[in-house]
Amino acid sequence: MITFNAILRAETIDPNTVLLVRHHDGRAKSGDRTPYSLWRTDPEGLELYQRIQSRDLFPIGSRLASFVATPSGETLFTGLYLVVDRGVVPRGTIDPVSAENVDGLLLYTLDRDERLDAYSGLLFVDWGLGFRSWVQKAQRQDKPIVELRRRVPSPDFGAIAPFAEKFGAPGFIFGEWGGGPNADGEYQMPFFDMSDEVQAFLEAAYEGHWVLDADFTWFEWKGGKEARRLFDEPGQIEKATVRQLAQMLTVVIRADRFSEGALDSAFESGLLPRILRRASVLAAARQAGGSRHRDDPSGGSDTWTPPPPIEGDNTRPTEITIPPSQNTTLPEGNLVGRDADPVALPSPASASDTLEAEAICRKIYEETRSRYAELAPGLGSAALGFRILYGPPVVRAPYMFIGFQPGGWKDESYEGQHDSWPDQSWHANAKAPLAKKLQHVFAIQSVEHTGLNMIFFRAPTMEAWHSVPPGLRRELEKFSFERVQRIIAVLRPQHLVVIGLATFKQLTKTKGQTALLGQKGNRLAVEGEFGGYRASGIVHLTGVHVSKHDLERLKAFFNQPIST
Repeated sequence: MITFNAILRAETIDPNTVLLVRHHDGRAKSGDRTPYSLWRTDPEGLELYQRIQSRDLFPIGSRLASFVATPSGETLFTGLYLVVDRGVVPRGTIDPVSAENVDGLLLYTLDRDERLDAYSGLLFVDWGLGFRSWVQKAQRQDKPIVELRRRVPSPDFGAIAPFAEKFGAPGFIFGEWGGGPNADGEYQMPFFDMSDEVQAFLEAAYEGHWVLDADFTWFEWKGGKEARRLFDEPGQIEKATVRQLAQMLTVVIRADRFSEGALDSAFESGLLPRILRRASVLAAARQAGGSRHRDDPSGGSDTWTPPPPIEGDNTRPTEITIPPSQNTTLPEGNLVGRDADPVALPSPASASDTLEAEAICRKIYEETRSRYAELAPGLGSAALGFRILYGPPVVRAPYMFIGFQPGGWKDESYEGQHDSWPDQSWHANAKAPLAKKLQHVFAIQSVEHTGLNMIFFRAPTMEAWHSVPPGLRRELEKFSFERVQRIIAVLRPQHLVVIGLATFKQLTKTKGQTALLGQKGNRLAVEGEFGGYRASGIVHLTGVHVSKHDLERLKAFFNQPIST
């Protein structure tokens, strides 16, 4: 078993000089001001919080190994600090967590010790049951390491830097809008057709590791202090680090997958060109100055520390080697995650996960009721209300089903659909033809599955929905897409199943890879991803004719029975 003290000794740090500090504060005024949230979005705020103490706890000359409690109660290492001095909190200082005035309390001066930075945001320890003892001596409390998450390749400047000049060329065309009614009177949802150069940029950004994976929950980071400063304050992008540029590019690229034209808006506003120009400047500085530049924290290494991982977001620990020391050798072998199997499924959701999910979903219901009440007069015959979830908000469910729109049929069993979600899964219990076929194909036997639609707002027919004024319809579609994204992010399903290949294309903006063909060579299922999650698209089981033979092929393809 590898322990935290073994890592300290490997870096020639005497555990006798180290205090283990675990930050978890119930006084937080909001969910985005907990120590964990501060670490993710406002690291300077977390450091200030750590420096302020009501008692003399940190001897000068000692070192603090700083940890934060995650929402599920795990203990994540964030950094090592040397205690340099002790003073008094100046007048008017507000505690970053409690939002209380802390005049006159002790204020420590701390210097970060970079020797353990390689583990920051990646290493989890077993703190034990003594959570109230938030300051402990390392020598007496040798914490077992339960997980060390993987590192990711450093972003490749050469991949995206050339696009700064291309996007800034006179007359450059980013793309154009398409869709809407055609000459035959048929309607296609509006879409933005990107130019070949933009498509090449997106491929380069992904291949060059500028778009971060599920360890980075971009929509949460975007609402934090660091992101607001970078996006809103003049001159901040021109000082951004590599890590910050990768975070910003992830935001603008991922956002386009949920809101058509978001990337074009980032280009038209000058945001995207500014990010690329900054990347070009850092690329030139690296080339001229060697492997390290003062504004380039990734240096010349082949790997870098990713932005703070969000606990539980479908991350799976992978094998990683502890750096060797000149004086101390750790036990042989690599450190792996909690389970011997590095691709084990995520652990069951905790009670706090479920409470958080329910709170967010209730907020979305409130927002949708308000928006519908505001805009219903303009919907005409399409004003049939809305429906969001098709079952309880189950966290980490094996499947989440996504359709296009609730439709205009009436289900008497869910009259309260505008107020909250139903208490049991429609897909697992309803007698409607689509539900019955989904039950057959996916062997759904429990309520531990839910679903929703790309569009929340009901209309009697698709023709009635398309009769809604285009501007209003796009507003409602965008409103729904943004909240679908939020629901998926908080529920973190293991597998998304999109009902209808056309819906899959609109949701993922790809046709997907063919995964299963029917008896006549038609596509029955495709595979892809949406927002970093595995997604399968299946032919609409009642929207088109599916033979019994093809239905059995689908059942064999999804041959894992789902039960509690």
